[in-house]
Amino acid sequence: MVCTLFIGLSSCLKDIGNYDYKDINELTIDGIDESKEIDLYSFVDTLVLEAHIEGKLSSDPSRFKFEWKVMPFMGDNTADSIDHTIGVERKLVYPVSLDPGSYKGYLNVTDVVEGIRYSKTFKLLVRSIASEGYVVLSEHEGRARLDMISPSTESDYRVAYDIWNNEEFDYGIPQSLFYNYNTSGKSMTLYVSDKGTFRLDKNLKASDRDNISWLFGSKPDNFQLRATSASTFRSGLREILINDKGALWARNNPALNSIFEYPINSINGTEEVQLSPHIGMIIPNALSSFFPSDPSIMLYDQSNKQFLELRNGSQFPTVMSFQNYNLFPVSTGREIVHAASTLNRYTFAILKEPNQNRYYVYGMTLGNNNVNSQEYYFELKLANQEEIKNFAIHPTLPYIYYSTRNKVYQFDYSQTNSTAKQVLEYNNAEINCMKFFPVVGWNAYAQWERLKTNDLVIGLTKKNGIESEGVVEYYISPPLGGALIQKTSIDGFGKIIDITFRERG
Repeated sequence: MVCTLFIGLSSCLKDIGNYDYKDINELTIDGIDESKEIDLYSFVDTLVLEAHIEGKLSSDPSRFKFEWKVMPFMGDNTADSIDHTIGVERKLVYPVSLDPGSYKGYLNVTDVVEGIRYSKTFKLLVRSIASEGYVVLSEHEGRARLDMISPSTESDYRVAYDIWNNEEFDYGIPQSLFYNYNTSGKSMTLYVSDKGTFRLDKNLKASDRDNISWLFGSKPDNFQLRATSASTFRSGLREILINDKGALWARNNPALNSIFEYPINSINGTEEVQLSPHIGMIIPNALSSFFPSDPSIMLYDQSNKQFLELRNGSQFPTVMSFQNYNLFPVSTGREIVHAASTLNRYTFAILKEPNQNRYYVYGMTLGNNNVNSQEYYFELKLANQEEIKNFAIHPTLPYIYYSTRNKVYQFDYSQTNSTAKQVLEYNNAEINCMKFFPVVGWNAYAQWERLKTNDLVIGLTKKNGIESEGVVEYYISPPLGGALIQKTSIDGFGKIIDITFRERG
């Protein structure tokens, strides 16, 4: 057996050199950057890519067949998701018509003489002019109007004007906009009018079937939303709603198509109270690797003028508890006028003394496992006597902004004994809303996109004689208390009613 083995091996060795080898026309494909993500808007932009082909033996273009394809990332590997051909020429000129999302692209080049195929890949991010950006609600000539401002680069903004123009659906008298980001993929953009509350579709449009009454166990009549928020935690997914009557609803894990079963605005399920339309919900921050676990949601009991919390896993709210009580009592006796959470882990509530022009700031942390701490308490020393219309709290810097009819003031809460100062004034214009929009921690935003968290967005109505026009302006807040710096101003809207930010996802 051993001899036979060596004989066989010897025979194999003698065959070497009996084969006829020849060079193949190995291709090099240039002109496509596989590492760069191409960012385009569907039905707006055109994808242009040109492949440069060099063959080891021949670069004659007549012997090459080209095929450009795309498939979604996280695709389902079906024929429809993979075999999406968008071009068959060496130079791709493709008016983008894909649904918003991330895609992987392929250029397949086949040498038809040799029957060998070579491939190159590229990454594509497709946006919709309505899928991500600042949603602007206004009133124009007696009707509700919706516009969309989409940042495409650090300094470039694309605007889709009057999205509801020529729509048959009656959107009613506009009141407000809300956006809830949900890690489950069930994010909602909500529009409120005198007719009720409607969930806008991916194109920011609605019909009677989009009335959110179907989300309730017992269908309410003309549900008027006044406040809403959704947790973006790793655990304890929860979405809450407060209506115009101060009633509270909550549902867990919207991905499972859960519903808002019944109102839960009863302390420990026994004492029914009216809640204020202000919610404090901590915000995860990917930049600082902060992802909270099971924090409480801050609420305010308008009936008894006290702070409440909705604990993770609890069915009803309870009177808020703190691990320290050295700064302020839970029962305040004051009216809440604003609440917001920041990216530096604080939740603030601004309360007004009844029948006085005096405001107080309550700052707290809503910690892991429902452990709350009192962090700030001070009077907001005003620089004016005019009626305050809006508040906005900077997501990262220690600034509280408030506006009157046409002026904006800044208060530095790192120096609580200081007085607010005027930082902006408009002539022939009225400020309608003023907001920051912290982005959630889960989306893979570029750095310039995350920095838009720090933009102070102001919606105002400018008057020119008897004519008026809505304008949206963006400002940067410099550190060390510097004056606001205007980034851009976009006009052409109706009378601004509200603005929200619709996130990717």
